[in-house]
Amino acid sequence: QQRRGILPISRSPMLRWLWDFIADEFLVVSLPRALVLRNRRLGIFYKIVQSLFLIVVLLYVLYARIIMYENTVEAWAVNLWREDSLAQAVAGHTLPHCQD
Repeated sequence: QQRRGILPISRSPMLRWLWDFIADEFLVVSLPRALVLRNRRLGIFYKIVQSLFLIVVLLYVLYARIIMYENTVEAWAVNLWREDSLAQAVAGHTLPHCQD
């Protein structure tokens, strides 16, 4: 027995990939899965590794004095596209609408 799809598009071999894409991407709800391991030694090891990593990061920040660095801000984005102001562009010109 031949498999019948919901729409006629699902029976067309040329457009089958489109129907499969729509079905897989938009008509599917994916649920996250979680694995819980109940192992006291593994849990303690995990917390020790987290604590050691936190201590290493704090020591690095204190040793390198990253917080104490002075950052000078440069206006590089403003200098990318610079145009003369209107006053400079019309300097020395007499405009007809300003002569009354």
